[in-house]
Amino acid sequence: MQDFLCRAQKLNTIGIILWIKRIPIDKRRRLQIAPFVVLGLAMGIFVVWWEHHLQGTGRLKLGLNLVERLLLASRALWFYIGKLIWPTKLTFSYPKWDISWTQPLQYLWLIAWAIVGWGMWRWRERLGRRVIAGVVFFVATLSPMLGFIPLYTFRYTYVADHYQYVASAGLIAIVAALGCRAAAKIRILPIVAAIILAGYGVLTWQQCYVYGNMETLWRDTLAKNPNSWIAYYNLGIALKEQGRLDEAISQYRQALQIKPDLIEAYNNLALVLTQQNKFTEAVDFCQQALHIKPDDPDIHYNLGIALGKYDKLDEAADHFRQALRLKPDYADASYNLGRVLHLQGKLDEAIVYYQQAINLNPNFPKAHNNLGVVLSLQGKFDEAAEHFRQALRLKPDYTEARDNLEKALHTQVNPHQSP
Repeated sequence: MQDFLCRAQKLNTIGIILWIKRIPIDKRRRLQIAPFVVLGLAMGIFVVWWEHHLQGTGRLKLGLNLVERLLLASRALWFYIGKLIWPTKLTFSYPKWDISWTQPLQYLWLIAWAIVGWGMWRWRERLGRRVIAGVVFFVATLSPMLGFIPLYTFRYTYVADHYQYVASAGLIAIVAALGCRAAAKIRILPIVAAIILAGYGVLTWQQCYVYGNMETLWRDTLAKNPNSWIAYYNLGIALKEQGRLDEAISQYRQALQIKPDLIEAYNNLALVLTQQNKFTEAVDFCQQALHIKPDDPDIHYNLGIALGKYDKLDEAADHFRQALRLKPDYADASYNLGRVLHLQGKLDEAIVYYQQAINLNPNFPKAHNNLGVVLSLQGKFDEAAEHFRQALRLKPDYTEARDNLEKALHTQVNPHQSP
């Protein structure tokens, strides 16, 4: 979508410059602009397709009618202008507004823009083309991000500071131009401007601290938006990566309190609980997630992991099979199904799934090692040794594979001794 925004900005800039300079858009100009129009439309369509099919916006339902989308767009524009003038309390994820056509006060944002539009038309000669062009550039460049096209980020917020980075150039240009004219008449104005810029610099320096790492980013977001489920969820991920599992569990639970259908939080919570050997709780969260989304392969996979740790091997195998049915290229599910079958003594079936995991992901040292173990149990030491070697090529410090290789080679030399 950012690429789409940049393409739209180029088209806006070309048209606006021609309009400001009063250059007629004749046949020659249209031919010059045409490649940009075609490229911009092509990239725009591609990005919309990408977000719809690969980022999940096709499943995102805004639940807004046309009037409500206009209300959202008008409010978002004033929000961006406000943050540009007074950039305080900036945050990664702002609270998601409740937009409803039945609330009369929400029409004030739209009415205010209607007044601005009327005023620009009424005093267009006095304002001049440059001022009008700056406002039009701002609105037009932001238009793809205002709610008419669904964005993935609309899951948790309708606005984001980075959406207006390019668009803000239109308003900044107006302020800079008017400031230069006023500075010739008001001598103290440059000093005032310098003080304002210094203040902006301080605010920028303070904001940079927020992006020091993932934990500071999401804690800052929660300080300014305490109901941000995405912040709780991502803070949980950051804490999990640091090994702070109890704190991560707390954040995932908070995310689920705000958004009970957040499948990702159920999945991660189950994984962390499994790491802590809390298998009953892990199974419970996976089962809750399956009630919400029964066709999610990751939930079946995580439930299989928890059940396997809980020594419920038959049930674990069933869920790994379900994961593979829903996602046939799921290498980890194939590996773990092979592992369960291996533990159940179903060696021929285990070989099939270990080999399938390797076919799906040739750089899978555990699958090579475990396949080698099963082949050793069947007396196929040459094949087993090759898989142990492959595991070591992929992971040179794989102690278990090295030990297994030594046992396999020793058994080849002394075939009457058990491995």
